[in-house]
Amino acid sequence: MAYASNDLQWLLLRKHTSFIVKRDGALFTSEPNNLTQKNTYKYSGLANAGVVGIETDSNGHVVVTRRKAKAGRKISGGNAALRIQKTGDFRRVARNVKSNARASRRPDLNQAALARWTRISQSIKNAKKAEASSTDMVVTE
Repeated sequence: MAYASNDLQWLLLRKHTSFIVKRDGALFTSEPNNLTQKNTYKYSGLANAGVVGIETDSNGHVVVTRRKAKAGRKISGGNAALRIQKTGDFRRVARNVKSNARASRRPDLNQAALARWTRISQSIKNAKKAEASSTDMVVTE
């Protein structure tokens, strides 16, 4: 099996991928493990060797995925998914997110990973508030 360098992968993927989303003249991407959803080489989850991804599953648990730099060129394998159960302690989960970004050998992704976790945490809180307010409005006869 022949391997391609990260730079060559980016040159092939940057304009021709099914994950590209064009909105108001800007290019975004919906690819997995892209922390900012920007279509740039730095944040690309497909073309980079060391990658960190933060998502939530259907139960509201936080899933942190990382791919180490050494296993980056392998198409199969090389991914390590770490499931962090959100307990309401923002700082504990933020510490785990930061350590996983460091473990992927990409210290430049620390800030983006923490920003992504902050946005996800806020959306979980807003969803719980909306759910609580909708149950309060239920009219019983």
